[in-house]
Amino acid sequence: MDNQGIRYLLLSALMDTEAYEAVRKLVNEYDEATANMRYNRAYVEYKLNGWTRKTEKYLKEAVQLNPHVPEYLLGKRIIPRESPAFLGIGDENEAIDYVQTYVELWHMERALVQKLEALVKGRS
Repeated sequence: MDNQGIRYLLLSALMDTEAYEAVRKLVNEYDEATANMRYNRAYVEYKLNGWTRKTEKYLKEAVQLNPHVPEYLLGKRIIPRESPAFLGIGDENEAIDYVQTYVELWHMERALVQKLEALVKGRS
């Protein structure tokens, strides 16, 4: 049990150090419906296995959970400098918080960002 949210700090550290198997284990252990867990699950699946049906499934689930994240990752909206004071699952503040932490990692994976863009366009 992690009632203080330490898992999110650990998740960030593991992502930064490219410890993707450990990220996968952490994400599976907590299996939360949050942007942090869902978008990172898709990202890690891509890093470990490339673009697969599972990667696409995970990315679709992430977008369905929080559709605001792609707006920031794709540059449709400007990422605020200040972090939000409060977060709600699926809300814009959660998206801002996620993107502030992980935008650089996503932008290093242009092909994945292009897949995200195509997926989002297909939904509209």
